[in-house]
Amino acid sequence: MKNFFFLLLTTLSFFQHVNAQVTPPLGPPEVPANATSTELGLNLFIEAVKNNIQTTVIRVNRSIDSMSSSTNVRARLSHRIQVRAPFMAFSTNSQLPNSKYAKISFLVNYTISNISYHGISYFDRQLTQDVTMAFSCKQWFTENGNAIMKVSAETPTLDDASFAEQALNFFLRNTLTNLVDSKLKGIIAGASGDATTALPTGKCNCMSLSPGSTPYFENSSIRFAYVTPKRADVFTNNLTINLKSIKRLKIVGFPDPVEESINIEFYANYKSTVASVNKIKENEEQALNNVAVMTARPGDNDMLVLIGNITSVSGTETISNSMVFRKDRNFGVGTHKFIVVRPVIVTSLPRPDGSIPKPHVVYRPQYELMVQVSRVEMGMAR
Repeated sequence: MKNFFFLLLTTLSFFQHVNAQVTPPLGPPEVPANATSTELGLNLFIEAVKNNIQTTVIRVNRSIDSMSSSTNVRARLSHRIQVRAPFMAFSTNSQLPNSKYAKISFLVNYTISNISYHGISYFDRQLTQDVTMAFSCKQWFTENGNAIMKVSAETPTLDDASFAEQALNFFLRNTLTNLVDSKLKGIIAGASGDATTALPTGKCNCMSLSPGSTPYFENSSIRFAYVTPKRADVFTNNLTINLKSIKRLKIVGFPDPVEESINIEFYANYKSTVASVNKIKENEEQALNNVAVMTARPGDNDMLVLIGNITSVSGTETISNSMVFRKDRNFGVGTHKFIVVRPVIVTSLPRPDGSIPKPHVVYRPQYELMVQVSRVEMGMAR
């Protein structure tokens, strides 16, 4: 698993290589011990997936039998399901705030046995498929969070053995794989293999997972709850994030336009603001007026996540970066240089033996935002 919480900072040829990072999840928090919650046992969901896969196998076998007169192929499909331990995962956006969700996945191994082509028997073959269930509290940071479940089914993959007869190989590698895929997708009613369902839990802003035990984790459960937030005056215990100015930096060797008009999208946790900048040149700095966003001061165990996205008006590419502040850094109160980076493909110098290294991507500073974070208490910024 990649480590999502990093900012790679190295120096090469006087350039700073900064890798845009995936920010840590902001929530939702766990359900407090004394909160009234709705608990859903995962056993019913696990059994539903297993039954759907069993139904798929039955339908596929019927289809194989019905096509045998035209394909001259006979085979029997069976399956085995491995249920993996449920755990709390999180989304991995680099341009949006991230949230936690509960995930349970299934590894399905299909065996194609009793294979014969024109009456000649062949070795058994294997298909594998990943099926995933994700439970989340959508929009948990608002007054209207709701619990949802999403089921995703990957396209089955066939093992790598080869066959002499092209007709049999085509049937197994293409026809049968697509048959299993389409049948399962038909059952979960998602054209792309995904299906999303609202759960009857009422609104929520926190969730907890009890992962259960092996082999099938049928005693696992998930809890959703809505805990009324503490109300505070809009001028009390908040943070204001002001974007004071933006400077366009020069990237040596990169074919930048002489001037560029851009759109800025800036997040402070789940609050956001936007701004436009017209015709900014290299090494030019422009003031940003009244570009600010206010968010509640994070709890002592939480964080302030700042995400900046910049998109050129003349293109579709968005470049991004982020900063994370916790209590030990006073949640970022102060002034900061917020660097938004651009990926650049570079080729290194030839090696001593004369060989040319492959081109690779580095991240170089493109824009510098001056960001001021202030505490707001009793109507006064601090």
